[in-house]
Amino acid sequence: MAKVALLIGVSEYEPGLNPLPAAVKDIEALQRVLKDSEMGGFDEVKALPNPDRQTMESEIETLFSGRAKDDLVLLFFSGHGIKDDGGKLYFATRITRNNPKGEFIRSTAVPANFVQEIMNNSRAKRQTIILDCCFSGAFDPALLGKNDGSVDLHSLGAEGRVVLTSSSSTQYSFEQQGSDLSIYTRYLVEGIETGAGDRNEDGFVSVLELHEYAVSKVQETAPNMTPKLITLKDMGFEIVLAKAKVTDPKLRYRRQVERYSSRGSISSVGRTILEKLQTQLGLSLEIAREVETEVLRPYHERLENLQRYQQAFAEAVKHEYPLNDYVQSELEDLRAILGLRQEDIEPYQKEVIERQVDSSTAPKNFFGNSSNSRTVYSKSTLSISSVIIAILTLTTWGFIRNMSRSPEVLTPTPSQKNSIPSPQGSIFANTDKLQTQVKKLKNFEIKIFYKAESPNSEFYKVEATEIQKKLTEIGINKVNIKGSWTDEVSDYQIRYEQGTEDEAAEALKIVLDKIHPKKSFRKQTIRGSSLKSISIFLGP
Repeated sequence: MAKVALLIGVSEYEPGLNPLPAAVKDIEALQRVLKDSEMGGFDEVKALPNPDRQTMESEIETLFSGRAKDDLVLLFFSGHGIKDDGGKLYFATRITRNNPKGEFIRSTAVPANFVQEIMNNSRAKRQTIILDCCFSGAFDPALLGKNDGSVDLHSLGAEGRVVLTSSSSTQYSFEQQGSDLSIYTRYLVEGIETGAGDRNEDGFVSVLELHEYAVSKVQETAPNMTPKLITLKDMGFEIVLAKAKVTDPKLRYRRQVERYSSRGSISSVGRTILEKLQTQLGLSLEIAREVETEVLRPYHERLENLQRYQQAFAEAVKHEYPLNDYVQSELEDLRAILGLRQEDIEPYQKEVIERQVDSSTAPKNFFGNSSNSRTVYSKSTLSISSVIIAILTLTTWGFIRNMSRSPEVLTPTPSQKNSIPSPQGSIFANTDKLQTQVKKLKNFEIKIFYKAESPNSEFYKVEATEIQKKLTEIGINKVNIKGSWTDEVSDYQIRYEQGTEDEAAEALKIVLDKIHPKKSFRKQTIRGSSLKSISIFLGP
């Protein structure tokens, strides 16, 4: 019995199809885990980057020919999927293009029915196809999506054959932000490499288990994506793709992190359990935090995507309300590109619109006073078109993949406590100017409040933790998260007593502008006894 695989990734295309830098990286990563004797244990794994049609067809035919009945044959494709006018599916090659009239030239791509015929003629009864491409929409260079219109993938299915797809027949499949890999492939690789794809803990990763793991992570990151598994007569689910080390300390720790984490954080009780388990398993604090970061990352990335949408929507409403059709269309494009569902954004939309209506009828601050009664600092705002154009332009360049970071490690290692910089802070932490501002805050307690009763309370909670960590990392140690408040806050604010804490409040604003530049904080003076404390409020 042999295990063989052909991994095809097409990143480079003729004009008319946007490049997909992650496609070639997808096959490199998958080849690494499939060839590893401790993981995939495949006998032969061939990577085929950027082939033309003839080469691609020849290699596919070679893959399936001359096989024994018990052989396991895996075909993976990462690239563009295209549908012709007759509804037939094709896999794009590096020479795929349109004619001068804009019509798709079929002879430059590999038809899906060719693949089906080759597979049907193979003696191998265990066949797996993984398609990390999408089948919805026309070509759109601004989206870094792998495209095409609705097609029937069930035509590729057969008894003993299983087909995995990164999205449904009417969805885009996106390259993962903050990662070199496409989102679906990234979690396939992760499921094999970490052993987390072994859902029933029997020491093996089956096709079904691996798909279910990838689906859970994809939808946690981009809930609008729905990867599919296609098979006939319930055959193919049991095909084993890899092994898992059930006794691996990292895998055992990871399973418990999955158990005790919820909505991007770990409960206090769960934290105590994990700290004890970490000691028992002999894991270093650095490795434990690395595992936690990886487990919590999808939820944090979704929150960051939601935040991007919220910022754009708020700017749009602030600029013009009711929104015109063009801006609504832009916002819908943004929602789709961030992988968000309509139900993810509706609560926030309602909240912003209600606030906009209220402010237009009663233009007062949350104390009921005019805006002149407080000191306000704010950055200039961007139009919704500017926000959308910026995001789409960065997407086209492929730079958007670096905008979404892995979630912050919540507890630094002992050797890092006094030295590790935050992502933004690393640029400024050692500058004299920032250290001067930090010194002004040494004797102050910084309290962080977030609106717990808001529909987006989980996002504000995570952001509060992020700010707390960044402030601690640059030497401000008295930082406490206090939770909710009763007053209505219209934006992100720094509250302090005028006269006593003026200098410290200004220093805090400078620091926040440096380490947390994605938000513009306003300074708000209040009346009361000085408690040597300054409050940060995170709200809509």
